[in-house]
Amino acid sequence: MEFSVAMSETLENNLLEFLLKDKTEEEACFVLWYPAKGSKRFNVLLKEMILPSEDERVKHGNISILPNFFDRAKEYVRSKRGGLALIHTHPLSVGWQDLSGPDLHYERDVMAQEVFGVTGLPLVGLTLSGNQAWSARIYRRRAKKRPVLSWCISVRVVGKQLKTYYNPKLKPKQCPSDEMLRTTSVWGDDIQSDLMRMRVGIIGAGSVGSAVVEILSRMGIGEIYVMDYDKVEIHNLDRLVSAKQSDAKYSRSKSKIACRNAYKAKTNPDFRCKPHVLSIVEEDGYRVALNCDVLFSCVDRPWPRQVLNHISYASLIPVINGGVSFKTDHGRLIHGVFRAETVGPERVCMNCLGSYDAGEIQLDREGKLDDPQYISELKKTGQEPSRQNIMPFSISLAGLESIQFVELVTRIGRKGDLGQQTYDYYSGEILPVYKECHPECEYSKTVAEGDANMPYLADDPHIDK
Repeated sequence: MEFSVAMSETLENNLLEFLLKDKTEEEACFVLWYPAKGSKRFNVLLKEMILPSEDERVKHGNISILPNFFDRAKEYVRSKRGGLALIHTHPLSVGWQDLSGPDLHYERDVMAQEVFGVTGLPLVGLTLSGNQAWSARIYRRRAKKRPVLSWCISVRVVGKQLKTYYNPKLKPKQCPSDEMLRTTSVWGDDIQSDLMRMRVGIIGAGSVGSAVVEILSRMGIGEIYVMDYDKVEIHNLDRLVSAKQSDAKYSRSKSKIACRNAYKAKTNPDFRCKPHVLSIVEEDGYRVALNCDVLFSCVDRPWPRQVLNHISYASLIPVINGGVSFKTDHGRLIHGVFRAETVGPERVCMNCLGSYDAGEIQLDREGKLDDPQYISELKKTGQEPSRQNIMPFSISLAGLESIQFVELVTRIGRKGDLGQQTYDYYSGEILPVYKECHPECEYSKTVAEGDANMPYLADDPHIDK
């Protein structure tokens, strides 16, 4: 099992302001956290600062946490049904920090067992260096033995930009290959090395998702998960990147076909692509998605989009979403639009952007959006779902989603958030739309709540969504 810590950009800014106010002395505080358990990665989601008062710690160059502060923090996180994390600073150091003997003794031998007994969750320790770099570890419980220290692979800060601090021993820095020369020339070796250590999930391996998989594999991404429960059919062949007649003949998995192509397109010598014949609205698919650093929403249904929207906030995994809406009547274009946006903390959610119709989620859960009789009734009123799409639209949308991804992880445009970018076929313009979530938006209130706030998932593990 891997371990990773994540926090919102807002929380990081608040922590930096308090912890690095005086760089001549160490500082410390506690943080409330919640778990988000992926199938192979345990995510520690930092939620809320717990600051000390003047009589709750002693500064003497180093810092000592007093028992009254520890007791108050334990009781607070217990009341919130969350876990406890301890953060302290190394203001004169830079980069990922190892543990000194005294720090290890205090965290593992003094605090960890007691924290587990109160909260039922492991103690998490973080160190903040003077150059604002994070490092983290977790203390897992063992029966009748002292807790075992496990280092986290990364600490992620999610907001207008995705910043990731990698453990140099578990995720060593990689050197870009010759195949990445032109790509690296745009943003440099350091960013490219981060991309080569990143795990990205593509939810939906259809016309858009299959193209995104190829783009990312050529960019040098380290690992890609491709999730799609569907199989290739004849009517897919005009839009699926790399799909062949034989794939439709033998009903091969879309996710496996996408990975087959990714290995042919890869530029990273250590690249891995893992197909998952699952749905994001099932428990197994949901848990697989929580292993990823970024997710692409390449689905065309409201329920999967709603689940991905939830993940982006509750589990601190940015989601890049896109959609195509083209409608023709006897060869005449009625309207044509495609758009892409990135959602998550510090950004407006899909629901408030109108990226899906919340009123259709229950219809999707009940399978009515696939029901011929129901669709027939919608056609009578002109409300049938628009699913007309061709390869030029799909490739264009895949490119637009990839641009959203590039700005999220590199910030070469110095914006981070490009807004909702909408291409109008008639005007030929791409116009960014910047909005804010509604004050009562349910998703913006779930930031970093992880498994404590689960979305509605399918009961049937074979549900056809």
